Amino acid sequence: MSAAATNEKDSKDKDKNKEKEKEKEKDSKDSLVFNEGDLVSLWESLNTMLGALLFSQTSVTTLCRLLSHLEGWVRSKEAYQRDRAVTAVLFLSKKFIEFTIDEEKVDKNYVNLGHALAILVPRCTDPLESVRRSAVEAIQLMLYTDYMLIQSGGAAGAKVKPPEQLHPLTAIRDRISNAREINEQFALVHETAKVLAQMVSKEELPKLILTSMAGLTDSQQPSTNGTCVVLNGVIKLRGEELLPHVALIIGGILEAMEGIQTDATMNGTLHALRSLATHHLLPVVDQLLETPQPHSPHVIKSFQVIGKDRNLVMGLVNHLTNIINNKALYDEKPNPKDKKIPIREPIALPMAATAALGEIMLSDELEEVIASHYPQFIGTLLLRLGTANANQPKTFTSAPPPTPGAASPAKDPKAAKEKEKTTTVQPAQQAVAAFRAFVDRSKDEGLKEIMDNNNNWARLEQADYHLVLHEITAAISRSHPDQMRALVEFLFVYLRGNYIPQRTVAVSVYAELLSHCKEDKDLLQRLLNCLLSAQADPMIKLVALSGLPNIVANGQEETNRYAQTVIDALVSSIDDVDEVIAMESMKGLSRVFEVVDEARVAPILVNVCLRIRPAFEKDNNEIRAAAFTLFGTLGRFGQRSAADAFYDQIHSNLTSIVMHVQDDDPKVQAACKTVLRRLGPLFRSDEINAFFNRRSLDPDRGMDYDEFLDDLSRLMIQYYPERTNYYVMNCVDFYKSQWNTIRANAAVFTGVLLGNLPIDKRKGINLNPAIVTKALIGLLTEKASVVRKKASEALALLHTY
Repeated sequence: MSAAATNEKDSKDKDKNKEKEKEKEKDSKDSLVFNEGDLVSLWESLNTMLGALLFSQTSVTTLCRLLSHLEGWVRSKEAYQRDRAVTAVLFLSKKFIEFTIDEEKVDKNYVNLGHALAILVPRCTDPLESVRRSAVEAIQLMLYTDYMLIQSGGAAGAKVKPPEQLHPLTAIRDRISNAREINEQFALVHETAKVLAQMVSKEELPKLILTSMAGLTDSQQPSTNGTCVVLNGVIKLRGEELLPHVALIIGGILEAMEGIQTDATMNGTLHALRSLATHHLLPVVDQLLETPQPHSPHVIKSFQVIGKDRNLVMGLVNHLTNIINNKALYDEKPNPKDKKIPIREPIALPMAATAALGEIMLSDELEEVIASHYPQFIGTLLLRLGTANANQPKTFTSAPPPTPGAASPAKDPKAAKEKEKTTTVQPAQQAVAAFRAFVDRSKDEGLKEIMDNNNNWARLEQADYHLVLHEITAAISRSHPDQMRALVEFLFVYLRGNYIPQRTVAVSVYAELLSHCKEDKDLLQRLLNCLLSAQADPMIKLVALSGLPNIVANGQEETNRYAQTVIDALVSSIDDVDEVIAMESMKGLSRVFEVVDEARVAPILVNVCLRIRPAFEKDNNEIRAAAFTLFGTLGRFGQRSAADAFYDQIHSNLTSIVMHVQDDDPKVQAACKTVLRRLGPLFRSDEINAFFNRRSLDPDRGMDYDEFLDDLSRLMIQYYPERTNYYVMNCVDFYKSQWNTIRANAAVFTGVLLGNLPIDKRKGINLNPAIVTKALIGLLTEKASVVRKKASEALALLHTY
């Protein structure tokens, strides 16, 4: 066969195959048309079968069981499936009423009515018109069925007239099927919610609300929004009855939020939560506070939607601040590493309240609320910065959002356990975050500038956080002077708070405020009295003590008025066993003595000098520097009535001051140089005064110490020859000093004092060279080479003895 013949045959075969395929396609279409037409009668047959099942055992239980099989189809993504399923629900509802009339005995009410109604709630705003109409009609019939059963009291054959409350649903049914605008549909659904609120019993109400939440994640967006309208409407009208079910409802709302896809539905859901909070604010808030930390975005939004409501916000704020300020904040446990500092185990509730307070302040609406209740906000946050400080981190466990189609945790607890997420939260960071939100929302630029400088945000989490509180208090006293009295009143109760940090914060704020109440004498007196009283509490004594000198910021008149009280309090702590308190006392006295009148100090001048003197030789460098500085400030009071007494104290302490001019610590050196310069005019010698004002004694300048001692000794011998022996014996006492440098200094000063003393003056000063020489020889056995060297140099100067 030729190639041409072969091709012709293949072409004819292809044509025949195409004709056969066309015939099959035609037959298939005819068959499809036939099947679609037949499906209508098939669906009717299915409804008839469902009706037969209901007829065979006419009871609410049977009806609910049949509805449960239809529930998944009612929620289907496919429109035709939703249409047929809702039609079936409507059919069964009609048949139940029909069959009940012929029953000898019927149920007394529609058990599980709430669940049945909730199945239909999303369909009331379904995109399909027929679905909307059938859903509303089915709801009307369900409500009538329940009413009929209750009115008949279980008696058979009773004909019950529908109540007037159901009549609006007839018009709603007709209107909602024709409503094209979604807002019109929402308005009709809102009217439907009113009917539901009127007709649903107290027992069925929780089921209606809880089951309706599935509609928040419905496949059809209009249905999710319509569900929000129904929930919000029913809760508004019947929320007062839902107190026992708040926990379940909040849990259901939060779980539903995980699957919500649109902002409109999310906002509607939040409004429903807010409606519930309108009836049961504290239970709702408490339920939100029990959620794992850090709070999920949905929990944060829930707090914020409550905070944005003018009628709810202060109830929320009061509750949160009460938890933060007055509830148990942490448990103290023994610290195996340091018995003096216990371990603070934080409690979850105040942590959650702190986070919530910070979260609601992220909303613009809180700006006005903060301004109106400023002391409550700032006072609470400052207290929390204290009570959260030094707390241990706390770990929280939370389950992941539910995955559609996944097994529930109850069915697969092992898998749920593996998916749990643990997060560690640091209370101090949480408190700082809340305070940062406050600073931003209050729009206090001065406070913001203070916090952004000197690393203050980080310092709030450190042990010396109370020092930052002083800066914060200073800033707010400048920007909100009219709020200071109210802040003092708010913090007053916490001066005796159960927790040490509460007392610390209150006293720290009072201490700083004492510097900013010059125009309010009553407030000044109250603050001062509180600080004085606080010294009785050893845990806050230091902070209170540091605040007392701030009285000087109010001017000389007020300082003199309270001088006696303040000075007595400070002097009593000069020789405290706690060196930090002693140092703070001396620093405070130095500030007060710079301002107060001489008449206030003269009677106690010598006593103060005697109590300061032991501190000159303390191990702590800062205490020595503070003690010398304080002694220098006393020079103000050595010129009148106390002149002679203080003159003697100058000479009594001169050797100590001179020794420490070359201290191992630069701060002590500077303090001693400053003392000599300040006391110069009191030496009753212009030459000595000029000597102490030489540039070599500038606090920040170096000097030839041996030359300084040599020059000073000549002046001392010239003007105070009768005191030479006293100076020398004081030097001998310093041979026992704990510091090598001081022992060496004492040896040099001894040498130049005796070496420069003229022979004709040696007999009249009761000098005993043998004692001094023996002491110097003893220094030659010292291990420190500098001491041996200076001792030998000093001995060399005594060759004329």
